[in-house]
Amino acid sequence: MSHKIHSGILTGALSACILTAACGPVTAQTLQEDVSVIPSRTISPAEESEISTSAAHVLRQIVKARWSIHEDDLEQAQDDLDQAEALIDDIKITLPTAKVKDQIWSAKKQLDYESAEEVIPDLIPINASLTEIEGFVPVKEVRKHIQRARGSLNKGDKKTAKEELKAANAALVYTEMDLPLNSTERQVLAAQKALNEGLPEQADQKLKAAEKGVQFISVATTAPLQQAQKSIWQASRDYAAKDYAAAKTDLARADNWLNKAEKGNDENIHEDATDLKRRTDNLQDEIDQKGAHTGSALIGLWHRSKALTKYEVERLSSFWKGAESQRHSKAELIDAKLHIDYAESAQFYHGKSSEVRSELDKANDNLKQAGKSANKELRTKIHALREELKQMKANVNNYSANAQASYEQIEARLRQLIHDL
Repeated sequence: MSHKIHSGILTGALSACILTAACGPVTAQTLQEDVSVIPSRTISPAEESEISTSAAHVLRQIVKARWSIHEDDLEQAQDDLDQAEALIDDIKITLPTAKVKDQIWSAKKQLDYESAEEVIPDLIPINASLTEIEGFVPVKEVRKHIQRARGSLNKGDKKTAKEELKAANAALVYTEMDLPLNSTERQVLAAQKALNEGLPEQADQKLKAAEKGVQFISVATTAPLQQAQKSIWQASRDYAAKDYAAAKTDLARADNWLNKAEKGNDENIHEDATDLKRRTDNLQDEIDQKGAHTGSALIGLWHRSKALTKYEVERLSSFWKGAESQRHSKAELIDAKLHIDYAESAQFYHGKSSEVRSELDKANDNLKQAGKSANKELRTKIHALREELKQMKANVNNYSANAQASYEQIEARLRQLIHDL
């Protein structure tokens, strides 16, 4: 995704009645009728080509570096990795989070040599940039960290402000490219460090892992689930424009991509792709009827497809990032996040309380399993998450903005835990 924001990006929000208590209790039916959110744009074909080409060049440089290591030409290996790092930077600037990350980095860096008072104005453009991307990147947690950083700067506390800016940057890890890209970059940097320390064999192992990450980047934008998600996104736009024939064509295209996803090797993906396909088929029939809730159902379907796409990326990235001892906990956390995403979709776009409870129970089971092999610090965090799930389960008929914010917060914390392992 490009960090250059186009004026044609369409975003929406829940109606004012939903966001306030002025209109009284909000029923699931009312919510479904009022939802008018248009999902974010997807990566364009030109951007897909750019990312894929850059990834191929990164892979070439990594392969060259490994060959140089085996030829005992460590100086050339370092040069190859420098070029790989530059190419990774090229990919980064295509992501929607790039501009904000640069602004946060700049503000954090300025705290090394400027007063707290002088840095405060630099937080203003960060908030403006967050507004630009909030239609396709969750930014609420990021905003909280920026607000806390501002509060710390107002008190002259530069150290705490730095920590908040660091947390804000970490919270922006989101897109289908971020995880494999960050994982690959970490391995490249670790290989460079190993070479500097005279450990070529260790560097080679790091680069072997980096190869897996960059190979995934080169195909991620054209993977079946990615393409299905794009088609469902387009169907929601066409339906909102009352182009019902086009919306049906879009869903038929998504159906074809889901057929391919069903044939993949991952059993978990297979099962969920089959369920997504069933929901897609049902919606094709509903489009002809032009029901009051069809638009909301399309948005809900897109949310589920997005959740499954992120899940696939997180699962794949877990195979080449993180210590072996942490992988069980990481896998369970990834599963928990998927079920929480599903629960959110069911609560706010389908209004099916039984489905919400079922998904939250599954998430709780995953967290319980993750805690069994986690260290003490992680177990404490997991326990806190499970307590929050209890509260969410007790409020499955709450459709307020605060209730939806609870989902976003717990998802953000899980995303950070997964990223850190």
